[in-house]
Amino acid sequence: MKVFYNRKLSAVARALEGGTPGEPFTETMVEGLPLTARRYLLHSIKPGTPLASSVHLKMRGTIRLKPGTTWMPMQAEQVISVPRGYVWKATADNGLLRMSGGDYYFQGDARVRFWLWGMIPVANSGGPDVARSAAGRLAVESVLFPTALLPQNGARWEPVDDQSATVLVKVGNEVIPLTLSIGAQGEARQVRTRRWGDSTEDGSFGYIPFGGELSKERTFGGYTIPSKLSVLWWPGTVKQFEFFRADIEEAEFR
Repeated sequence: MKVFYNRKLSAVARALEGGTPGEPFTETMVEGLPLTARRYLLHSIKPGTPLASSVHLKMRGTIRLKPGTTWMPMQAEQVISVPRGYVWKATADNGLLRMSGGDYYFQGDARVRFWLWGMIPVANSGGPDVARSAAGRLAVESVLFPTALLPQNGARWEPVDDQSATVLVKVGNEVIPLTLSIGAQGEARQVRTRRWGDSTEDGSFGYIPFGGELSKERTFGGYTIPSKLSVLWWPGTVKQFEFFRADIEEAEFR
């Protein structure tokens, strides 16, 4: 079954990477936006850079499944194309346990599958709730794919103050508001939303505070994106659960 699932992930990745770059980015594309949004987009995309249709990322970091559990070293690759979808393939290995697998969201469908030692299924979920949750994740990951946050691609910006702004991103049938904290140079420092998920006391699904802390940056082919990030459920609350830390080592915008 793992072989067939890997083929599915590869097929989705090919579909997401099948687009072609668009017209070059210009300052006129962000005219009329809130000043904070303009500062962020002009920092994130160098004028003259062709607008990518996808990005292929390679990352390393750590991951854990539940509060109080041990962090496991992780390495992964991901293809992102907002709002179309994503594919994430990862391996986590702490010397005693080795998990591998991945998840995807594409054309409103989503699935998560992981195996222990490549043989024993430890996660296999799909369905409408998983797809809705994946849509929220994809929206948040727009900070790694700034093309998605341009008004030409349907993003709608609303001012908050001189250090933050809200952008509405449509993924499938969901319109997802992201609040970005923006530094003086235009760097994204934090992203917040409410994501559909089951990280609740009784495991039921609902909209839950979700977000990422973003630090350090790297420039790849005219795009400047966060290169060090941590991801949390319930950020800023007593239930806060950080479950993912990663360094972006490579990014190819296509």
